[in-house]
Amino acid sequence: SLHSNGTTKSGATINKTKYKFGSGALELDGTNDYVNATRNFGGWNFTISLWVYPILSNDEMLFYIGDGIGGNEFAMYLNNRLSVNTNNGAFTSGAKTIGANNWVHFAVTNYESNYTLYVNGLKDGNKTDLVRLNFTNCEILIGVDADTGTCGGGLSNFADVKLDEIAIWNRTLSANEVNNLYLRGAYRLNVSARACDDDAC
Repeated sequence: SLHSNGTTKSGATINKTKYKFGSGALELDGTNDYVNATRNFGGWNFTISLWVYPILSNDEMLFYIGDGIGGNEFAMYLNNRLSVNTNNGAFTSGAKTIGANNWVHFAVTNYESNYTLYVNGLKDGNKTDLVRLNFTNCEILIGVDADTGTCGGGLSNFADVKLDEIAIWNRTLSANEVNNLYLRGAYRLNVSARACDDDAC
C-alpha cells in the first residue's frame, strides 16, 4: 500500500504497477536503496509481517534493528530461505526454498524467548534465544543491514526486492492470525485481518 511511516533513502521508489495491496509497493534496487523507520518495538513479544517480491533470493536483508553496539540485534533476511538472526549470532532458517519473481508472505513472531517463522501462512521454522532484545537507540532499517554495530553504519546486504504491507505488532500473533494475513493477500481481499484493541492498528 502507499501508507508510509518511514523515510526512503537513496532513491527507493514506489512501484505502482506491481504491488500486493492498495496502489503501490516499495521497490528497492539492491544497490543503495533502503528505508528507515522509528523504533516502536522490542522485548519479548512482537510480530513482523510483510509481503516480499524478490528479484534475487540470496543474502537479501529485509528487516534489521540493532542496539548500536553490535550485540543485541534482530535481522530478518532472505537467504534462499526465510532466515532470522538474533543477538548477533543466534540464527535459524526455514525449510521452504524461496524463488525469485513471485510474491511471498513472511512473518516472524516472538513469544518470550520463542521465535516462529512463517512462509505463506504456514509455520516454517522456530528457534529459542533466551536473550531479551532491547532496542533503545537505533531506528528500524528496511532493506539493508548495519554491519558495524553502530546505528546506520556500515550498510550492506541491500535488498533487490519489492515490499508491501510491512507491519509490526507489539504482541505475538497466533498461528491462525498469521494465516489470515496470508489469505487476505493470497485472495487479494481488501479487508483487514489484524486483531487489535483499537482502530489505529
